[in-house]
Amino acid sequence: MSLLLFTATACGVELKIPATAQITCITNSDCPNDYRCTEGRCLSLATNLPPQVVVGTPERALDLVSLPITVTDFEGDTVTFTGIYVTAGVAQPATLDPLIVQATSRGEDAVLTWHAVDSHDL
Repeated sequence: MSLLLFTATACGVELKIPATAQITCITNSDCPNDYRCTEGRCLSLATNLPPQVVVGTPERALDLVSLPITVTDFEGDTVTFTGIYVTAGVAQPATLDPLIVQATSRGEDAVLTWHAVDSHDL
């Protein structure tokens, strides 16, 4: 009587992407699972990117200065604004109308109003 013994082994490969890796892409399908294509780079879905703010040209004013802005946040987070101004190298809090923007990945337009007349530099 002979005994035949088979042993099966399996090997697996776990490829981890280093946190510092920069993978270029055109669409989400170019990225690994759990990544998205954002501005030509694959970014982890676990990464919360900071919002981006583009400030337009304000109209000339002496009291209320209206700053048109576009707020972009890829996760769609709420963005709250505060501000400072600098006079003679000293930072002072700027008096702003409260502004909270529900940002989107496509950009959300808003207007930031600064009460410049409340500033000590006028």
